[in-house]
Amino acid sequence: MCGIAGFSMSGPILRDAGDIVDDMLRQIEHRGPDEQGTVLGRKFALGQNRLTIIEPEGGQQPRINESNGNTLIYNGEIYNHHRFDEHIRRRGGRIRDRCDTETLFWLLELEGIEKTLSMVDGMFAFAWYEAESDSLYLARDRFGQKPLFYAQRGDEFVFASEIKALRRHPALQNAKPDVDALRLYLMLEYVPAPATGIDGINELPAGHMLTYCNGQVDVKRHFDARDVERQESVDEAVATSQLDDLLKENVSHQLVADVPVGVFLSGGLDSSLIAAIARRQKDDVASFT
Repeated sequence: MCGIAGFSMSGPILRDAGDIVDDMLRQIEHRGPDEQGTVLGRKFALGQNRLTIIEPEGGQQPRINESNGNTLIYNGEIYNHHRFDEHIRRRGGRIRDRCDTETLFWLLELEGIEKTLSMVDGMFAFAWYEAESDSLYLARDRFGQKPLFYAQRGDEFVFASEIKALRRHPALQNAKPDVDALRLYLMLEYVPAPATGIDGINELPAGHMLTYCNGQVDVKRHFDARDVERQESVDEAVATSQLDDLLKENVSHQLVADVPVGVFLSGGLDSSLIAAIARRQKDDVASFT
């Protein structure tokens, strides 16, 4: 778990932008106590709190291309990142460490955001500033495992991993409750995205990307489960074997780490099954119940 926060404007950012983004990051320091990094551009301020999982000696953020100004801050894990190493090198990318931040950065550089989102398998929320188009992109993983919230006040665009970080920005310190969201909560017993309960603060929905350019916000879907090819009829034994293979493959992806790995064990069938598969593949898996 890491935390990201930042803001952008259609014109030059505030003089005290560095202090503002530092204050936002302090609100989510629990998400990433190991390292903190910030970068200030002419129109943006970006920051990240890092929890080191892979490559503790590398993977520092924000990740910046000094030659063109493209910048990435990222929370999450790309499970299939080593699959692209050779592809990136052939295209001229120079991978400087084993961290998946490098993979995501170079795929965004070489392939653009839309193609990158179709290639990577993982859980993530990231912000990508593309200097040539002067655009800030936000993206969230297919099923929304990593949180991401945003707001626009006039020509100021603000985002963060948690709402309390957004509310440290001067434009949002006086944000009020959203009465319409309260009605939804009373009817549904939850607040559906993009509403959050705070007026003007939205959740980027799962499987969506956002573009902020020239003071305008555009949100669109990059993944829809309805587009996934389905098998209309399958033998039960075949389905059982396929499910077993998929579970083993996906659990193995999530055991890749340079720090100890644990499993949240609720006592139900699903977490018990995941714990059993993890234990077969790795000797030192701890459980928390």
